[in-house]
Amino acid sequence: MGTANMRLLALTIGFSAAVFLSQAWAQTEQRSAAEAERDAIIHSCVNQAHREYPQTTLDEFLQERTYAYKACMVNAGQQP
Repeated sequence: MGTANMRLLALTIGFSAAVFLSQAWAQTEQRSAAEAERDAIIHSCVNQAHREYPQTTLDEFLQERTYAYKACMVNAGQQP
């Protein structure tokens, strides 16, 4: 193989790798943004449930708190 062909092959492989890595990085960034959004929603729903049902000593309050959390998550379009 000639020098020109080797350079062309190396350039093609390098370009392909760059395209692949940039797409993979973009997907990771997207996933990270979605995870950060979900984490914020979870935090908000937990705080809301604690405000609505502040007592934690009785099982019924814990159950009501769980229902409040799940309802908040569903209302936010998330799976509890």
